[in-house]
Amino acid sequence: MKSYGIGLGLVAILAATFAVQNQEILAVRFLAWDFALPQGLWEVFLFSFGILLMWLISMAASWEALFRSRREIERGKRRIAALEKERDALLAAMKAAGASQEEITFIENGTSL
Repeated sequence: MKSYGIGLGLVAILAATFAVQNQEILAVRFLAWDFALPQGLWEVFLFSFGILLMWLISMAASWEALFRSRREIERGKRRIAALEKERDALLAAMKAAGASQEEITFIENGTSL
């Protein structure tokens, strides 16, 4: 985490240096708005906006992955419950049919005697 702070500080210093060195006024028109700021500030603002936008997109992607993982876990739990129910039905049928204790133990524990 410390390296992120150092990297962010270095980028901030480089952006400030760039903004100071590019002082020409640049007029920008977007939809109904007109803005006039130094060129360096425009580029720093756009760069910062890009960072923020990509961070938001990455957060949305990580939330999607989290929810997908939770769905997979729930699906796995339902599958396990269904298989355990099937195993219990198989055990009951084997006991009713008079299966040997070794066969029943194998189904119950997954191991033989």
